[in-house]
Amino acid sequence: MSANVELDWSEDPAELRHRMVLLGGALAQVLIAAGMVRADACLTGPQLLLAADDFCAAPNAEFHQTVLAVRKRVEREDGRFYIPLARSAIRVQDARSMIVARVASDAFDSVDEADRFALDLASAWNQLYRHFD
Repeated sequence: MSANVELDWSEDPAELRHRMVLLGGALAQVLIAAGMVRADACLTGPQLLLAADDFCAAPNAEFHQTVLAVRKRVEREDGRFYIPLARSAIRVQDARSMIVARVASDAFDSVDEADRFALDLASAWNQLYRHFD
C-alpha cells in the first residue's frame, strides 16, 4: 500500500522544510503511539521511514490473524493447574490443537497472579498484532 505524496518544488524552500518537519513529527507521533519507538528517541528521516515500513508490514506478518484467548483454568489431580492460551482463529479441517501456550501454576505464588499473567500475555500478543477489543 502506497500513497503518492507530491511536493511543489517551486514553493519557498523554507516552507517545504517546515512541511517536511511537520510530516516527520506526525510520523514520529504515530510510531510512538504504536509503541514502535520511544518518545525520547531522536530518529533521522530514513530511520522514521524504516520504522514506518515495519509498522505497515506488521498486519501482514505470519501471525497477524492469530488472536490469543485465555481459556478456562484446568485443574490437575495433584492440586496444580494450568491456564491454556488458545488461537481463536478457525482452521478448517485441521486436527491440530488450538492451544499454543500453557501458563503453569508452579511458576506463580497465587492463582490470581497466574490468571493476571495469562491475561496480560494474551493482551500483549493481541496488541502487538493489533487485535483490539
